[in-house]
Amino acid sequence: MTDTKPWYRHRSPWLLMLGPAVVVVAGLWTAWLAIDTDDGLVVEDYYREGKTINRVLKREQAAVAMGLTATVKLEAAAHLLRVRLHAEANGVLPEALEVVFSHPTRAGQDQTVRVQREPSGDYVGNLA
Repeated sequence: MTDTKPWYRHRSPWLLMLGPAVVVVAGLWTAWLAIDTDDGLVVEDYYREGKTINRVLKREQAAVAMGLTATVKLEAAAHLLRVRLHAEANGVLPEALEVVFSHPTRAGQDQTVRVQREPSGDYVGNLA
């Protein structure tokens, strides 16, 4: 006796269609990832990025010349950033600082935290 079930009642057509269906879903997901995420590895202006290194080196040299060191403490539970700034010379320390957390490859994930000086001498700011 022959099998008279319609094609959609058989298992083999569904198994054959499963592969291409998975590929289509994976392709759509990959396209969404490519569009939604920023490729931070691509730099638009290499000359400007190269000059930035010189600015960073000058800042570090100025900090060494002034004898500045900092102790940074992250209080994750309270979402606080605490910075203690030490200076060898009796220089005037600012009332506020901007602390920049820069991601090495994705500029969109960089964060800037403004910290204010407290009477204890520590600088404290809220993390986003």
